[in-house]
Amino acid sequence: MAGATVQVLAEVEGDVVVAGGSVSIVNTVSGDVLAAGGTVSITGNVNDDIRAAGGSVAIAGNVGDDAVVAGGSVILESGSTVGGRAWFAGETVTVAGNVNRELRATGKKVILAGTIGGDVEIYAESIVIEPGAVIKGKLTYSAPKEADVREGAVIEGAVDWHESDFGDFDDRGPGFAGTLVFFLSLAASAIVLFLICSPLPATVVQKLDKAPFKSLGLGLAVLFATPFVVLMLFVSVLGTPLAFIVLALYAVALIVGLLIGIIWIGDVGFRRLGKKPDESKWLRAWSIVAAAALLLIVGIIPFIGGLAFLIVLLLGIGAVTLNFYQLLAGRGNGLAFTSKPADQPGR
Repeated sequence: MAGATVQVLAEVEGDVVVAGGSVSIVNTVSGDVLAAGGTVSITGNVNDDIRAAGGSVAIAGNVGDDAVVAGGSVILESGSTVGGRAWFAGETVTVAGNVNRELRATGKKVILAGTIGGDVEIYAESIVIEPGAVIKGKLTYSAPKEADVREGAVIEGAVDWHESDFGDFDDRGPGFAGTLVFFLSLAASAIVLFLICSPLPATVVQKLDKAPFKSLGLGLAVLFATPFVVLMLFVSVLGTPLAFIVLALYAVALIVGLLIGIIWIGDVGFRRLGKKPDESKWLRAWSIVAAAALLLIVGIIPFIGGLAFLIVLLLGIGAVTLNFYQLLAGRGNGLAFTSKPADQPGR
């Protein structure tokens, strides 16, 4: 579901994938929740995992397994429990509920007031551990100053502080809000590409389905070899005009390749859920939004997020290049354009 305001009021046997300006889930979900929005509120119990991103994300229900959440404000309310691991990132992260396994948190300010059953790793400018908080494992944190551990807080494991000079968080770039806008722009661009030039993404996605490893290898070659080719053309002087043309095509290939990769992820995900996005343009649009949201959420995971983004980019570039090559080679399985036959004499 997607819309300006999305409310999930019923019990759900299965997964929930939602996006909107305001998103709320108030009843039990037996599977996973993937949610993105300006504000996200989850007060019902989720029996499996939660992946959520938004300007403000609040979890007040119980989570059966892991929770990965990113937002301007992230809150795990008092009385709620995450059964597995919790990875939170935001301007302000508040963990008032319980996490049964390890917790990783990143933010300008991180507040702990609940019980953590495993190790805790924090990367923040300011850390406060409230009275009544319990950390049953080791506490490892990086911050400009020591954590403010209030009287009554309990840390059963060792404490390891790495002094880091963060400086002013506001001067370090656009932060999560900018990242969210970037990925929403990607989703919108991918939807426009599909609606305006639907035969192209449909054909390229089919090629990606049939030859993902070939597309990945070809994308890797194009990504890293093209800048070298452009440099050689510039050095040759006579090849300078051609260098500008290749550079422009390279930029277009990067953008289109990334959009194709997002469209492909949406297709694969919805087919796994038993849906066929090709049957409806609107279903295809929502699959693209879900894919962009998934890429955004995975992107907050150190190393894995960057690797996932790179793989999606390489797959898309490779598939676009393969389609273009087959068109030039006249193999007939690229995107074909046909024209009306010329009028015959006498007609």
